[in-house]
Amino acid sequence: MNDSVAVIDIGSNSIKALVAEKGDGPHSIQPLMEKSLEVRISAGIGQRDPILTDAGIHRGAQAVAELAQACQIFNVDTIRVVATSAVRSARNGNDFCHAVQSVSQLEVDVLSGHQEAESIADGILSDPELSKLTDFTAFDLGGGSLELMEFQNRSLTAYHSFELGSVRLMEMFLQHPKNAISQQEQLNCMQHIEDTLRAGPVPFKAPLVGCGGGLTVATRICQTNPGLLPPKANLKKSNFFPKAWFDTIRPLVVDASHGERMRINGIPESRADIFPVAILTCDVLMELCNCSGIYHTTHNLRYGIARQALYPA
Repeated sequence: MNDSVAVIDIGSNSIKALVAEKGDGPHSIQPLMEKSLEVRISAGIGQRDPILTDAGIHRGAQAVAELAQACQIFNVDTIRVVATSAVRSARNGNDFCHAVQSVSQLEVDVLSGHQEAESIADGILSDPELSKLTDFTAFDLGGGSLELMEFQNRSLTAYHSFELGSVRLMEMFLQHPKNAISQQEQLNCMQHIEDTLRAGPVPFKAPLVGCGGGLTVATRICQTNPGLLPPKANLKKSNFFPKAWFDTIRPLVVDASHGERMRINGIPESRADIFPVAILTCDVLMELCNCSGIYHTTHNLRYGIARQALYPA
């Protein structure tokens, strides 16, 4: 049984590392290090025949090697490298895995959609800030896919992986991502999201828990723009975004050009083109779940993989 573990999560927009050990509580984990590199490997996954570019493969393999080196100073027992939608759906996903192994001597485990959802669920349940939630809906929005999950009595009861990642949707629906998004493009994108989710097997109910880079950007915006909202819409909890926040930020982001978005503190240039799509996706999910906002957690896939390694069944 491992006492410590490192997880490198190869996502569509960023590649993240977590070093963790067992926590004090039952099946709890204690993070020792977290590091993230913005390396979008997913350009092109919105095409009919998704393929990773040579540049994306090179950037991604180098990022994994850099993160692995950072993890090794903790003398971890295990380094687990996992990849999700961008590699899973790409025609040349195996080329990416070979490139990582060549550079870092680490094998990449390409997770299925179900494996990804189950691991995200384990991560969400490890967040002490969500310990009082019992029955809820949760999602993880990445660049390539959206994982949707139903929890009853803190057990995962339904889940599905949808090809509704922000990079994928941007490439499918936005003709000029650096421009303000037209009303028609917004409607087309949101209708596609709603139709796809309604056709899936996961029921919708409040409360709603979310994770992914879009909500991480939202957190940064709130931290750096405390006066953005009127007092009645201020965040009551550090991990809860009321619908009023999305109503306020949407016109500032979705109806704005790339340059105008970049003037909002907290939006990194690497996310300015896809953040509007993340906002639209959150709007659809809140409408479907008939909820008043979204609880945000950073305990997603990498936390779930770490928990599984530290506490094997």
